[in-house]
Amino acid sequence: MAEIVAGGKEKLKERPVISILEAPISPLLKPKTRAKWVEDGSKSLVELAREKARAILAEHQPAPMDEATLESLKELVKTAQKDFEK
Repeated sequence: MAEIVAGGKEKLKERPVISILEAPISPLLKPKTRAKWVEDGSKSLVELAREKARAILAEHQPAPMDEATLESLKELVKTAQKDFEK
């Protein structure tokens, strides 16, 4: 196709044509029909992103810290408190 646009193989070699078109689709938009989008409230991508962020913040449970890391943090806090009191 690029050869046709450029006017032949040799012309393409002389002046290469590169065109990239990307149209990423957010996973928040899950493929649906316009009717389904309207039925679901006609929410914008920003509204969908806010809803998703709120759900993540409400439901997220961090993994427990291992004992060695916890002890290191406790020591760090003690050191910081001592430095702050100076």
